Amino acid sequence: MFRQSKSQTIACYLMIAPMIIGFLVFTIYPVIWNMRYAFFDFDGVTEIYNGIENFKRVFRDTQYWKSIFNLG
Repeated sequence: MFRQSKSQTIACYLMIAPMIIGFLVFTIYPVIWNMRYAFFDFDGVTEIYNGIENFKRVFRDTQYWKSIFNLG
């Protein structure tokens, strides 16, 4: 098995670090914030926690289901 020196290992991690940081900042962080906002009534300035009311409202909406199944 090939053994790397400690400096080579550090260099490898430093080369991978920008990609991992970019993935976290541009993918994971927005997903977490979107999941958070799914439970709030947000008007751009204030946010009010309303639990799963947003989900209840969207699943009762007939236009939502039409758009999902592309029926109309």
